[in-house]
Amino acid sequence: MFVGHLGVGLALKTVEPKINVGILLFASLFLDLLLGLFVLAGLEQILVPVNYSQLHYLHFSFPYSHSLIAALLWSFAASCLAYVMLAGYQQFRLKAAMVISAAILLHWLCDWLEHPSQLPVAGESSRMLGLGLWNHMETALALEVLLVAAGTILYLRGAKKIGSKARLSMLLLMLLLVVVAVAGQATVTQAPQQVVLATSLVVQSIVICGLCAWIDRAREGIASE
Repeated sequence: MFVGHLGVGLALKTVEPKINVGILLFASLFLDLLLGLFVLAGLEQILVPVNYSQLHYLHFSFPYSHSLIAALLWSFAASCLAYVMLAGYQQFRLKAAMVISAAILLHWLCDWLEHPSQLPVAGESSRMLGLGLWNHMETALALEVLLVAAGTILYLRGAKKIGSKARLSMLLLMLLLVVVAVAGQATVTQAPQQVVLATSLVVQSIVICGLCAWIDRAREGIASE
């Protein structure tokens, strides 16, 4: 799941509008960013199954980024960091920290829905979790499209200070990402090498979050609609 995580991040903007959506999307993608970094560091692995052309999904060994315990710890650490960094904004710092924490936990929950039993409770030898919606790829892709559509609609309804051009830019960006992600998941029969996949996880997370942060910035002279 990729665009589905973006949909969750966009929707969370309605919970705390003062947070730039780029930060929320970064939190929503944070576990995948860690996965990419840990793969490059040799701590985790992205595995291509022999029947990838039929499955259209990858296998993972990722206890440090995607185990349940790890997700809880990363979520707690992110909330503490956000709370400290927002020391000058007492009126919303606690709520913002909780929303950022929720974005990370919701990433794990979405992965639990879609991954087969690949998500460890703690380490590689612990119980593996996952409902395996990826084994029903059409349903999994429909869920991703639904999440990003709902998140985009909620975001656009609440985005009052960025202007019509910026809202259109966000809409077009999400449409492009949905088309690329869904087409790739449904049609690609040969996965890139592990290093390429890991690097793309890191780069695309940073680029997309940075672009969305730029789109979401408040613009002077824009009246509320």
